[in-house]
Amino acid sequence: PVGDVPGLLDGLPGCAIAPRDPRALADGVLRALAAGREPALRARVEEFSEARVARRTLDLYEAILG
Repeated sequence: PVGDVPGLLDGLPGCAIAPRDPRALADGVLRALAAGREPALRARVEEFSEARVARRTLDLYEAILG
């Protein structure tokens, strides 16, 4: 677990924080593959799209410059 990653993954199908253990990692990969193309995954990743991050950065600069 690093930074806000556990919170970002919380509740998403096929997503987990695995300990540093080959078996746990393998189990996590199998769960991720079994989850398939879940719409909730795409919705979460959209928050971090290039366009959205660029817009938020520009909004921040504009707010700072007043």
